Amino acid sequence: CGLQASRLEYVGVIYITCSNDVEYTIFAYTARELTGVLCESDEMRPQWFGVDELPYELAHTEAKLWWPTMLSGAAFTARFVFDGDDLVEHCVEHASQSQLEQLQLEIVEDHNSRQTIS
Repeated sequence: CGLQASRLEYVGVIYITCSNDVEYTIFAYTARELTGVLCESDEMRPQWFGVDELPYELAHTEAKLWWPTMLSGAAFTARFVFDGDDLVEHCVEHASQSQLEQLQLEIVEDHNSRQTIS
């Protein structure tokens, strides 16, 4: 039971800032091929949807804003700022593949420079 994704395409960087000073950086990928069997688990009951039938009403607030850009095939960057559960600021912009690759390098370098050796 489980899926194996292949032909991954790096399509976006998503930055989320929360009011409790928690920040997330998410690298978004699409998969062009899947093999294996999709199975239910204790954590989820997976379902397949056509692109034009996605249940946006069940999605996280920010996903409703970046999914259309991703599904259009465009590379993107997105920033979301939350105050509690309220989305107070957002921006989704198209990006080139080279811009995404440069951002990824900078983010990884920044992360590595913050790591401490104990």
